[in-house]
Amino acid sequence: MLGRVIGLGVFTYLALGGSSAWALEPQQCLSASAMQTALKSEGQVPIVIGNRVTTRAERPVNIFTANSSGTGYELEGDAPHGQPSTNVCVVSQFHDMRINDITSPVVPAWALIGNDRAAAEADCRERHAGVCDSYDDYVRRATAGGMRVMLVARTYRINADGSRREGRLLTILTRPGRNIADVTATNSVGASEAMVGLENVNYTQFAGNFLERAR
Repeated sequence: MLGRVIGLGVFTYLALGGSSAWALEPQQCLSASAMQTALKSEGQVPIVIGNRVTTRAERPVNIFTANSSGTGYELEGDAPHGQPSTNVCVVSQFHDMRINDITSPVVPAWALIGNDRAAAEADCRERHAGVCDSYDDYVRRATAGGMRVMLVARTYRINADGSRREGRLLTILTRPGRNIADVTATNSVGASEAMVGLENVNYTQFAGNFLERAR
C-alpha cells in the first residue's frame, strides 16, 4: 500500500510495520528528507494531519504518526499542510494509540478514564491552569456538543538520565464537517488542559488499518 503526504514533501510508505523503539526524541528537529528516512525505518505512517492554529499567517502542519504497534509521534513542520516543509520537529512520543469512528456519536469506553471530578478540578485550581477541566466530563460535554473523539494515546516523558516515564494522555476531539479539532493533555488525576487547536484536520488513508482494531 502506497501513500503520499504533502506537507513534509512527498512521503512514500511501503509497509505498516516496525517495533516499539524510538529513533527520534522530543524537540529533535531534522530536515524533511531525514525525518522521512527515520520514520520509514520505524514503519511509521501518518494517521492524523492538520494545521496548528496560531496567530501567524501560515499555520504549521501537525502530523500524528504510528506504526503497527500503536507507537508514534506528534510532529510539526514549518509550513502548512499541502506545502513542503523544510524542517520537521518531534513534539512528543506516544504509545497505545487508538482512533475512533468519528461518524458515530458514541464515546468509546477506551476514550474515558473514570477520573474523579473533584480531584481533577482541584488540581486545575491548584496549578492555576488555563483551559483545564475534568477529563471525562470534558469528553462527554464536547461529544454532546457535536465533537467526536478522534485519537487517544499515552505520551512518554523523558527523565534527566534519558529514561522514560509515563506522561499525559493525548486526546484529539474533532468536529466533523468543519475539520477543526482540539488537542488536550490529561495528567494522572484527570485534569485535562487544552494544548493546541487544529484546522483542516482529517484522517489519512492509513487510519482505516487502526480503526478496524479499535472496534
